[in-house]
Amino acid sequence: MRVVRLMCLLWRIWKGRNSVVFEGQQILPSILRQEFLHQVSEWEQLPQGDGNSVGEPSGGRGTDQPTVDAGSVDGVVCSFDGAVHDGSHAAGGVVLREAGGAVFAAQGLMFTGLQDPMLVELSTLRDAMRWCQHRGLEAVTFEGDAKIVIDKVNARDVCAATGGALFEEIRQLLLLSPGFRVKFVGRQNNRVAHMVAKKALSLFPAGCNGFDFCGWLRSQAL
Repeated sequence: MRVVRLMCLLWRIWKGRNSVVFEGQQILPSILRQEFLHQVSEWEQLPQGDGNSVGEPSGGRGTDQPTVDAGSVDGVVCSFDGAVHDGSHAAGGVVLREAGGAVFAAQGLMFTGLQDPMLVELSTLRDAMRWCQHRGLEAVTFEGDAKIVIDKVNARDVCAATGGALFEEIRQLLLLSPGFRVKFVGRQNNRVAHMVAKKALSLFPAGCNGFDFCGWLRSQAL
C-alpha cells in the first residue's frame, strides 16, 4: 500500500503541475490533498490481484460512478458552454445562478490551441467544477447543451480515445463533490452561458482576466 500511496501522490502532483504549466490554473493544495485521498481510497477498495501490476483505477460499473440527475438539486445552477474560432483559439462561458434563476457570478475562459468542440466543452465543464469547488459550493447542477458530451460524462462506461484524460478528471471531480450533477438542457435554456463564451472568444488575444462578465450580462437585454 505504501507504493500505491506514493504513486497516487506523484500522479496528483504531476496533474497539478500540468494545470499550472499548460492551463495557467493553480489548484489549491487542499483540493490536491482531497483528490489524493479519494484516489487512494479507490485503490484500496479495488479487488486485490497477484500484486504484480499497478494501473489507474478503472472506469467500470462501480457504484461510485456519477449518473444523470433526473431533475436538479437544491442549490446552485452552473450553466456552461464552449465556442471555437476557426484556426486559432477557443473559449468557454460559465454562469452561476441561484435556484431562483438570478445570476450571481460569471466567468469567461480562453483555450489557446484547442479546436475540437468536444474538448472545449469538456475543458469548460472541468474548469467550471474546479471554480465551484474553490468557491466552496457543494450542491451544484451543471447544465450544458452538448448532448454527446453530457451523455459521455454521465455514462457508466466511458471509453474515449479523444478526451479520455478530461473525462477521468471530471469523474474524479464528481467523486470529490457528491452534490455535483451534470444535466443536458436545450440551447435556448443555455443561451446566457453561450453569450459569455462568445464574448470571451471576442476578447482574444487580450484574455479574459479583469473583464466583468456579470456587469456585461447586466448590460445586455436578456
